[in-house]
Amino acid sequence: MSDKIFQTSTALPAPRVSVVLPLFNAGEHFRACIDSLVAQAQTDFEVIVVADAPSDGSLKLARDYALQDERIRVIENQTNMHIGMSRNIGLQAVRAPFVVFVDHDDICNPLMLSCLLEKQVESDADVVFGLVDTTVVGDPTNGMLFPTIDSSEYSGYDMSSAESRRLFALHDILSAGGSAAAESLFTPILGNLYRAELARQLQFVPTPRLSAEDLIYNVMFLHAANRVDWVNEVVYTHVNHSTNEGNRDYYKGVESRGRAMQFLLDEVKSWDDADYFMPSLRKGLGRQAVNLLLSSAKMSFSQMLQVRRELKALAWLKETDFDDGRKRNLPKNVLHKLCAMTLQ
Repeated sequence: MSDKIFQTSTALPAPRVSVVLPLFNAGEHFRACIDSLVAQAQTDFEVIVVADAPSDGSLKLARDYALQDERIRVIENQTNMHIGMSRNIGLQAVRAPFVVFVDHDDICNPLMLSCLLEKQVESDADVVFGLVDTTVVGDPTNGMLFPTIDSSEYSGYDMSSAESRRLFALHDILSAGGSAAAESLFTPILGNLYRAELARQLQFVPTPRLSAEDLIYNVMFLHAANRVDWVNEVVYTHVNHSTNEGNRDYYKGVESRGRAMQFLLDEVKSWDDADYFMPSLRKGLGRQAVNLLLSSAKMSFSQMLQVRRELKALAWLKETDFDDGRKRNLPKNVLHKLCAMTLQ
């Protein structure tokens, strides 16, 4: 349940952008995150901190920021509801016409909101994707930056209009990056600008029952949207560390990810235009299955066999196209054999 609001700014005029920020035991990273939002060049925004029953003192820090800055509101979950449900709670409190999702331990470029809003005005897009890079705590050289979407890798695709860019994005995310890259450019929920009216009509799936909630949400949003655009500038930095939600065993496990893929398959099958998009999804499911097997590379042989058994039992495995997955550079060891056995 989440009915406790520490501070509300509803007496203020509605801002241009609402930022939804779930908070749970972010530790030292939360201060840097909220400071990067307060420092935005675009000042007409609100931050909705959804405190998900943290126990590390970060709730007090969020309250302190709310007392100092009237643009910040804190909603307190009475129990831990995890990131998916916390985002849904934050969405219902949004007052602006556009919403951005931020994780409690990441850093926003000072021009993030300005850059995204400028592009939205230019194209009237329902969603504007920003470019995200990643830094690894303790190893700043081991980061990741997606290639710009205007790069030569994508030269064969029609991106002449916001409508054609929507189709490209939807095919790319369903195929798990089948357009060119090793993974989709449109999976992250972070650093993007969403039209709030449409965003509120959709729901994040509950974690930890289903992981990859950002992938599922973006698929649903892209299908419901009419116009899509993006900026080829880094607007957001994902800070990767050992306590990230995405590094938890339940989030990476076959069980929760398997349920997520089944949910995605059922969702796409329910669309009126499902036949048009199913080939892309089957390719993406093949890649997801291979990735789950690859994630077991450091496990013992018995654990790897268990992963194979769990994966083999998933109903959506029968709907996959593994031709693309087999092209991946798989290790030439017992894992390669397990992949071959499972993917038959």
